[in-house]
Amino acid sequence: MLHRPQILRTPEEIAAIEPLWNQLHHSDPHATVFQSFAWNLALATHLSDREQPYVIVTEDTIIPAALTPDAVTFLGENLADYRACLTSAPESDGFNLAWKALAALDRPLRFTALRPEHHSVFDRFSTTDFTGAPYAHAPAQEFASKHNRMFSRLRKLERLGFHVTTRDPRDRQFLSWMYERKAAADSGGLFHDPARVQCLLDIYAATPDFTELTTIEREGHVIAAAIALRDRQTLRFYTNWFDPEWSHYSPGMVLLYEISRRALALGLTCDYLTGDQPYKMRMATGVSHLRRLDATLDELRAL
Repeated sequence: MLHRPQILRTPEEIAAIEPLWNQLHHSDPHATVFQSFAWNLALATHLSDREQPYVIVTEDTIIPAALTPDAVTFLGENLADYRACLTSAPESDGFNLAWKALAALDRPLRFTALRPEHHSVFDRFSTTDFTGAPYAHAPAQEFASKHNRMFSRLRKLERLGFHVTTRDPRDRQFLSWMYERKAAADSGGLFHDPARVQCLLDIYAATPDFTELTTIEREGHVIAAAIALRDRQTLRFYTNWFDPEWSHYSPGMVLLYEISRRALALGLTCDYLTGDQPYKMRMATGVSHLRRLDATLDELRAL
């Protein structure tokens, strides 16, 4: 039992508590894949030059904090869509001690994004509207009937010899190729940064049972690819890319549709993650409203 909070500053220190991290992640109903051990170890390993790990640990709580020049945040940089702490006992002494250790830093706490389902401690802090996270939850047949144009385009691609294919998410060569092309298509995107890409490749390699890499391809010629993260009863759509030369067939949307349809047939919810872009809204049956957290010094001192 930890009688006082332990502070972890390095990847090696974080790696040493993997069993506790996995236990708390499994037991916390508010935790998402972005709070998993694999995600946070990779973030601490590859991106500590911009967010210095300051992970606070007690016997029943982990606050995956990180230091920036003017505030405290939670590990995630620009890669993790949702932020949260982990706990098996949100009213315990261990939980309260962990939060007091964070407050003792005497810095404001800021991060995006906070999901609607969260621990009540976050209700004590200032938040503002951030954005929406579209999702789909419906019978697969009903979903398919609403998107028959996508079904038609899938059939056209199949007649041309293309097929929806599953690939190994540990295939670093293919993933590097995909992220290079995604970066080339978006001059201001996240994936021009090699550290971010290597961080993600490490995460996918560490979690092959929960990472789905799906493509539309013909004899190795890939015209669309998507990464989705299996998170309990939810499939979270993380990265997608398509070849603009095939845009007439909308291969990116076709792949999003088909992965969604298959997930819904398994009884899963499809989460299209941060941002209510039109292409996501076309698939969505609802939107989760996300918040930006900006806890002031006074709010933290009052804990």
